[in-house]
Amino acid sequence: MSANAIRKGIAEGAANGAFGYTAGSVPSLGPDGKYQVIINKIRFGPPQASDDEIDLETGFLMMPQAIPEPAPQPGEPLPVPGGSGGGPGTGPIPPEPTPQELPLGSKEKIVELTFTADRNQLFTAWNAVANLADLAGSVTVTVKAESEKGFDQSKLRNGVLEPLEEADLIEDKK
Repeated sequence: MSANAIRKGIAEGAANGAFGYTAGSVPSLGPDGKYQVIINKIRFGPPQASDDEIDLETGFLMMPQAIPEPAPQPGEPLPVPGGSGGGPGTGPIPPEPTPQELPLGSKEKIVELTFTADRNQLFTAWNAVANLADLAGSVTVTVKAESEKGFDQSKLRNGVLEPLEEADLIEDKK
């Protein structure tokens, strides 16, 4: 077996729905038996990922029943437990309630945070930063990492730079 054959098998298995694939740290399993991972970071079903997107060092495979369900979009019918839809309990999702303004005196207009985090702490921090982005509309993220050994250029390109480029968060540095 070669690494290329394994990558191809993983890409095909995820595209066919045999299992889900994501790269990065091992996600935690939630109380609902689903992995705590961002749904759009999981390869499951078509279209097939290209073989070079499969990272054999940080890749993680998950059984279909452990893949988190995407949140229903506004206007989609709500699922009915044990039913096939169309009956009571279905219909458009009501809009979320608007938070009420609390009289707090003067409000901060700028929030700046600096912290050092390991891989696991980043998952918690990322949710908090996402909440801040919801409040502000967007956030500016500055990341600094140092390694005494230096960075493996292949891992840096495949695991860091390419995903950020594909998400249009940074410009292609080729």
